[in-house]
Amino acid sequence: MSTATNLTFHTNTERSYVSNVFGAARALLAALLAVKPRHPAVIAAAAAKKAAAAERSKMRDIKDLYELANSCATVSPSMAGELRHLASRG
Repeated sequence: MSTATNLTFHTNTERSYVSNVFGAARALLAALLAVKPRHPAVIAAAAAKKAAAAERSKMRDIKDLYELANSCATVSPSMAGELRHLASRG
């Protein structure tokens, strides 16, 4: 007897065509949506850029409060004082 008769071949009969198609679709979707991890230097640079933008926005808001306080100082001095107080709190 030869060894070829003792070999068993496993076929994938337990999975249907539809489950094979869905498996392939899942694998394709996973490959398309795979995200490469970022380098730590890129993450640090993005965080620094975001912090700088937040600081610029905060300074612009403070400047706007002071301008509003100056524009209404003659009409309502108490409101101008409140606005300046809010601006000084940052």
